[in-house]
Amino acid sequence: LGGWYGFRSAAAHPTRVRRMVGIGYQVGAPIERAPLVMRMRLPIWSAGRLPMTRGMLRRVLAAAGMRHAFEAGLIDDLMLAWMHALLTGTDTMRNELLTSPAPIGLRGPDAAVEHHPVLLARVTAPTLLLWGTDDPFGGVASARTFARRIPEAIVQMVDGAGHAPWLDEPELVAGAVRRHFRGGTGP
Repeated sequence: LGGWYGFRSAAAHPTRVRRMVGIGYQVGAPIERAPLVMRMRLPIWSAGRLPMTRGMLRRVLAAAGMRHAFEAGLIDDLMLAWMHALLTGTDTMRNELLTSPAPIGLRGPDAAVEHHPVLLARVTAPTLLLWGTDDPFGGVASARTFARRIPEAIVQMVDGAGHAPWLDEPELVAGAVRRHFRGGTGP
């Protein structure tokens, strides 16, 4: 939800933000679909009724758009073990579930979390959106709709990437971010 807070902050304090980058589908953007596993995870895991195993975490991450990263070996067993330990051995998941808005419920996306076009029109910082074409939450149409609402937004679609384009195409994403923060105008 970092992007959700980032766009809200940039809208509330436009003079404090000089440039922005949103990588992957941004919570608050129009959502095309909500994977079933993401709709179920909040009520089940937040209530502590179901302990999360590594296998479950792998399936959740794959369904949430990181399937390509697993297939390419970009998320290996060590990284998965670290993620599992972070979510099950610390208060990270509990804190996120208790302090952040729930973008997805059992019935799908929560419209109250979507950024209103008037709010996004107040984001004056040049904004680069790096979005995976295979992001299960929203692909090309969602990215373009979101970008049109931000006065100085550029969309760069990352072909074949899912919800974590920085994992699927790390060099491409890092180069685009560097250029954007250095004042470059193109992808």
